[in-house]
Amino acid sequence: MTTPRPSGEQGPRFGHGHRKRPLWAWVVPLLLVVALIVALPRLAGWLGG
Repeated sequence: MTTPRPSGEQGPRFGHGHRKRPLWAWVVPLLLVVALIVALPRLAGWLGG
C-alpha cells in the first residue's frame, strides 16, 4: 500500500469532526456514565442481598 499525501487523506476526516461535536457526541457518554453510577449501587445491593 502506498501513502500518497497522508496529511491530505486524514486531514478532512479528523479536522471536520473535531470542529463542532454533535449533541449526541457528549450526551450519550454522559447518560452512560450516569446510568452506571445509578446502577452500580443497585447491582451491589441485589448481589449482596
